[in-house]
Amino acid sequence: MRCSAPGWRSSTARQGFGLGGFDLAGEPLGERTRVATAGPTTWTLNAVLTSDGRAWIVFDAVVGTTTEELFLVEVDQTAPSGPPDSIRLTEDDGFLSKYSISMSTSVPATLR
Repeated sequence: MRCSAPGWRSSTARQGFGLGGFDLAGEPLGERTRVATAGPTTWTLNAVLTSDGRAWIVFDAVVGTTTEELFLVEVDQTAPSGPPDSIRLTEDDGFLSKYSISMSTSVPATLR
């Protein structure tokens, strides 16, 4: 399975990301499954794939919120088709809840 970039656009032109698989030769196993709406400020996705075929993905986005908030989505490719529901994990309190890497002096200069 792979997650495509948040800038991927569906036919409805809403930004989001999808999940898809590849065979051992690197060929797609079918169409990507649209996972969730995201946006231009969604840079980081964290995903866990379980042995029962589910993917759990956490990401940040402005989706019906005033600022970036954290969302969780479970993708079960054995379940009926249709986009899964995103669960907002953080309160829409006006403060950023965003994954970020601080580029402070504690980060080696070669990584900045």
